Amino acid sequence: MGGGAVALLLSVALGGHGAAVGAPIVAACVGAAVYVAVGPRRGPAVISFFGGMVLSVAVLYGALILFILTGCSEHGQGHIAGWMWEVAIVVLAAGSFWALRRPWRTWWALPVSTAFALIAVDVLAVAFTGSTGACAD
Repeated sequence: MGGGAVALLLSVALGGHGAAVGAPIVAACVGAAVYVAVGPRRGPAVISFFGGMVLSVAVLYGALILFILTGCSEHGQGHIAGWMWEVAIVVLAAGSFWALRRPWRTWWALPVSTAFALIAVDVLAVAFTGSTGACAD
């Protein structure tokens, strides 16, 4: 659940639409937790899932640093458009659903899919608007 809260703060800090971005992430985290908790292999799956969530929080803080580093542009102020966050949600959902198929895969695959999703946002923002707009002046 911590990953959704950090993602919400990250989206608000970067000018995204906080509720529109954060709500699906929080809902996905809750849904995944329920799926893992009631699944046939609960013990290993729960440990692996929460380990993956903790590591995902670290990835989100790393992404914030990446967004700040790529936030300044000489050609005006860039931004992260709403559709870029939607791409990230699709990437994150696909990676997370794949990770949840095997209990011992989630501890590393959840943070990796989180990293891929946020790197996709960064690359799209830099490619289409010049920067992420999160310049640390």
